[in-house]
Amino acid sequence: MVHAVDSRGSLLQLLSGIARVAGGEFTQREAERINQESRDLAASRKQNPLRQGQRSYVFRVRGRSAGWTGRLSLGLVSTQGGVFDLRIEISNPAIGKAIRGQLGRSDVDPLPAMGPLRLTFAENRLQFGKPDPDAEPRIVLAVSTAKAFGCLGFYIDHDLWLARDTLYLELHGVTTGSDLCMTAMGPASLSRELPLRNGRLPLLVSYRGNSDRLMLDISDSATIVTGLDSGVVEADERPRWRSPRNSFYLACSDRGSGFCDDVRRWLVRQPGISLDSFPAGGINPYRPEDYAAEGRIFYRYHTPAALERVRQCFASIEAQIREAVGVGIDVETWRGEHFGANSRRSFHERHIEPPGRVTETPACGIPPERRK
Repeated sequence: MVHAVDSRGSLLQLLSGIARVAGGEFTQREAERINQESRDLAASRKQNPLRQGQRSYVFRVRGRSAGWTGRLSLGLVSTQGGVFDLRIEISNPAIGKAIRGQLGRSDVDPLPAMGPLRLTFAENRLQFGKPDPDAEPRIVLAVSTAKAFGCLGFYIDHDLWLARDTLYLELHGVTTGSDLCMTAMGPASLSRELPLRNGRLPLLVSYRGNSDRLMLDISDSATIVTGLDSGVVEADERPRWRSPRNSFYLACSDRGSGFCDDVRRWLVRQPGISLDSFPAGGINPYRPEDYAAEGRIFYRYHTPAALERVRQCFASIEAQIREAVGVGIDVETWRGEHFGANSRRSFHERHIEPPGRVTETPACGIPPERRK
């Protein structure tokens, strides 16, 4: 979408530039015809200022440089006076890229301005938004706007490539990507997985003639981004600890009944399970929003069998607390998998108080009659 293009000058310049790279049916003559119709539309709008005039056009095009073929759709929407919004849709990505380059050389912006931007460099334990028990965590570069937009689903149009040991991120602007608009507000964002190995890699971020230089550092323990100069993005430079192999985080809520302490004591007594913690000064991968001491506690399991014992024990705990209200245990593994035990009742339903001891079951390893 190209916003606020003047039919008395910049619109013809823009359409002529598109005609030069699109070819096919969209010629310079067609560009002039559309521009003249935009002026006629603007003149008719003066008689009824509240009416939003619209025109749409479709052409078969053939890119000039490499013989690409595709369909070009143009939509004009009169916004005020002789000013229009121009929607450009192209079925061929190669022609679309050529048109985008042409827009960048015009006196108009192809996409609305983004405002301040935030950049993070971290690890993702999900695959397509879901845990993958067989996948290794992946390194992710993410950028988001400080500004909230009127719909969820806005994303940052961009190009990303690696050349001569430097990662290049070229930002174009914000776009919806579809005609659907949800009711909630939120930032526009981009998120890209990077198939990178451990080491240091320069990152060059560019937008509207400005560029920032940053440095990405990847190790087995952490990901770190450092801004060498700033103007386009503000980088979150706090170290982000990576999820240690064969680790998990335990979240537990017992509403004062005390069974969470029972669960924690049981865990550290299990063969192949040990308590650990992240160093201070970095962001916990399991709970990045939580900086309290409890948010930095996690466990390691030394064999798959040890984790399976935890899974079986917690299944037996769920049978004991399912008729309670607002209590539960959640385990999140280093690969993004969740399991645990949760109550199922609401306050208005008949419910029980959870027990203070929940690990005295055969599934947790020791039958009640043999426990001291």
